[in-house]
Amino acid sequence: VTRLHVTSEKLLMRSFLLFLVVFPCLGSAALCDPKKLMGPPEHFDRYQPPAAFDSATNSRSIGLKQIDLQPNGEYESQLHVDTDAYFTVALLSSSQDAINQFKVTLQNPSGNLATPTIKTNEPLRLDGLQMPTVTYAFGEPQAGTWTVRVQRVSAEDPAHDDVLTAYILVGIPGSVYMETGLTSFNLLVGDTVNMKTLPVDEEALEAREKGKLAEPSGRANFESASMDIYGPDGNKMHVTLQKEMYWDASENRSAPSGVYEGSFKADVAGKYRAVVQAEGQVKDDGNNYDFERTSWLLFNVVEKTIELTGHVDVDDDINGESGCLDSMHLDINVGVKTTTSAGKYRAYAEVWGKSLFTGEDVPIGWTGGISAPEATQSIELRIDLSYLVKAMARPPLTLRNIRLEESKHFITVSSAEITDVSLTSNQSEFLVNLLKERESLKANCGENKKGNRSVGVDGGKVVLVHGYCSAFSSYPLEYYTDYAVFEDFSQSRTNDEFAELICEFGKQFPSYSLIGHSQGGIASVHLYTYYESGVDFATGGRLLQSLGSPYGGCPLASLIAWLGELLGIGCGTNDDLTYDSMSRWSALVPEQSQRELYYYSTQYQTGGLVNYCSLPANLVLSWPNDGLAEYSKRTLEYGNSVDHKKGECHTLSMNWPPQIKDPVRSAEMNALAAR
Repeated sequence: VTRLHVTSEKLLMRSFLLFLVVFPCLGSAALCDPKKLMGPPEHFDRYQPPAAFDSATNSRSIGLKQIDLQPNGEYESQLHVDTDAYFTVALLSSSQDAINQFKVTLQNPSGNLATPTIKTNEPLRLDGLQMPTVTYAFGEPQAGTWTVRVQRVSAEDPAHDDVLTAYILVGIPGSVYMETGLTSFNLLVGDTVNMKTLPVDEEALEAREKGKLAEPSGRANFESASMDIYGPDGNKMHVTLQKEMYWDASENRSAPSGVYEGSFKADVAGKYRAVVQAEGQVKDDGNNYDFERTSWLLFNVVEKTIELTGHVDVDDDINGESGCLDSMHLDINVGVKTTTSAGKYRAYAEVWGKSLFTGEDVPIGWTGGISAPEATQSIELRIDLSYLVKAMARPPLTLRNIRLEESKHFITVSSAEITDVSLTSNQSEFLVNLLKERESLKANCGENKKGNRSVGVDGGKVVLVHGYCSAFSSYPLEYYTDYAVFEDFSQSRTNDEFAELICEFGKQFPSYSLIGHSQGGIASVHLYTYYESGVDFATGGRLLQSLGSPYGGCPLASLIAWLGELLGIGCGTNDDLTYDSMSRWSALVPEQSQRELYYYSTQYQTGGLVNYCSLPANLVLSWPNDGLAEYSKRTLEYGNSVDHKKGECHTLSMNWPPQIKDPVRSAEMNALAAR
């Protein structure tokens, strides 16, 4: 059995040289050849831009409250607890030594000191990023106003006499959530960014999952709401949110809808962080309680680095084997004007023509892919003529609903409703004759769709891919055969950067499939979808497998990565894993790519008073979860869900064993992987 492990000296040197040569190019020229994609018109509706507020976060949390204390200093704050089930308080700082210098006590509404039901020093995690944390859970609390005190103990070491910073985060598992999100994805420099927030209950969230409108909670109402915006230039803006009003016909007057709205103008490109806070009252068992909630949003604003020119032409030659319909295509060039800072873009357009029989407009299919247009000042796409023949569509051809997204965060930077495709008279005549002679064409010439690789050639591998910011690979290698371990440790990569690095690593193999953990699974799908690679040549099993991948996004990406930057911990923010970014990413991942994915997920075991993989993560994540990936966000629409198992967690040192170490699953994934 041939085995390959990247930690050999030869491959370490190769990886080091690759790092030196390649990384300055990330975000511009592609490391691997991009695919030119096309699909049927039945998918037009699916590939429309997602509604921004469908990616809203639902928070049960309160905080973050920053605490800066000198030795023997003390902090005190009031906390509104609106549940009698349990609630959780977490204190986070830059090191375990710092955590040990803080003492946290809570006093209930009756004035008595409360004893925690659970206390844990488990760090808050986002894959490889770990944040020192002490967490307290208080079971069956008295609802009402609590007092939180944090004391800084005296430092024995004079070097520790400086101010220490910590953050308090509180989770209230009541039935009222704070739903907060952007109301549009207009995120170009100079745009007005709009947000809204409202209190919702579990019934409203269940209604939304069934496709119904989620109304504000009838049990709770916000009495005030505000947001603090932290810009990439270091400036902070405070915005008081305003009540949304509607016309109450029964009362013949305007009335508050329960929704609060606000906006700001984004004048600078880069990362923005929004902390949205609201206070109000909630009814529970006939009593009214004060309550508060906090939401965190992380999003990017980008420069408009590209503009569609309105011109689309076609290469002179019709490409492919003559008479072989499945290989014949038109290479089209969508004209653009770019700035010097332009990088790569994901493109999408609908292709339309005229019916050969009626002359009416008919849809042919969609075309798309990733392109770096600086050299040619054009986005290169493709029209497969088999789609044109199937639609019986003749020239003139048009592109409709064109949109270009920058490839880091998939924000639309240029769009157009309709553009004509310029064809020469000879090209138009050829296409019309193609339709008339369609009966003489071969639909499939028997071309090997796996490329030039012959089945059975030695050297195929299964490549094991780690997740975001991982410090090492945790795969139990004793259960894998003919494998290679991809290594890019302690890094924060966009999905596109991550995918290209995997692709470059895979060039040493004639073929390979991918098993990805967490973000590694997302990057694997991205690679297979958008780049030519050895995955296209793999045979004999599953091309893509993943474990614990948050395909719908992860709220910890907004909170933990931000805290990590504030406290100087970890690899930096990962914008690609937020709800917003993942909804935009998945909107253009084709069905045929998704169907190649087989994914596994896990969660904590249930049955206790407090069920969790990570007690501090449970403050932020919806339930159930694996300590990072939420059950509700584990799916990709057309992917294959293989198994969801209780009693395993996302990574090491959580409350249950790590999912990646499961011997039965590891052996199964290895046996079913293509090579």
